[in-house]
Amino acid sequence: MIGVRPAVAIRKTNMTRLILTTSDSGAGSLRQASVADIVIPFGFRFVGGPLPSNAELETSMAPRLVRYDQSFDRWLQKVYRKCFGEIGDKEIGVFDLCERCGAIALWIDPDPNAQLTLIWLLDYFRHHEKIASKLTLVQADVVIGDHRPEELGKWDLPPITILNDHFDTACKAWLAYRGPTPQA
Repeated sequence: MIGVRPAVAIRKTNMTRLILTTSDSGAGSLRQASVADIVIPFGFRFVGGPLPSNAELETSMAPRLVRYDQSFDRWLQKVYRKCFGEIGDKEIGVFDLCERCGAIALWIDPDPNAQLTLIWLLDYFRHHEKIASKLTLVQADVVIGDHRPEELGKWDLPPITILNDHFDTACKAWLAYRGPTPQA
């Protein structure tokens, strides 16, 4: 589920807080806990099956007008219907949304798929200094979606500022994971 509070904040202020997380249930709990203005879950599966192609990943993050492959089930379609429609800017993608927000926190579950999503996100954002400088990481040691919103609102997990070393390591790990052989 996607949450926005208030919808006009994207246009009026750069203090909008955005959370990118790794599960629908975690996003729902974080949204109800009101720890951010916008909460977006990523639904990619990087474990237990074929990986999405680079083109599929790029298309999923692109503005709606750029999307052309109707057969690819893009998680961001939910965002356009439930979030961007209220904001009134249906042509923005995740990159544009991140640029418009004042703070971006990655709330990441401890499971393998979530960790690979973190690596992919860090690799994706590493060349975008304007976004990279806003990123922090909240690494949970338990599944976020297994906790009620009241609990999450009281969590005092210290956010970690993402540094260049984090981006470099994520890039190497992502390239190795996507490689045809495990040598890397």
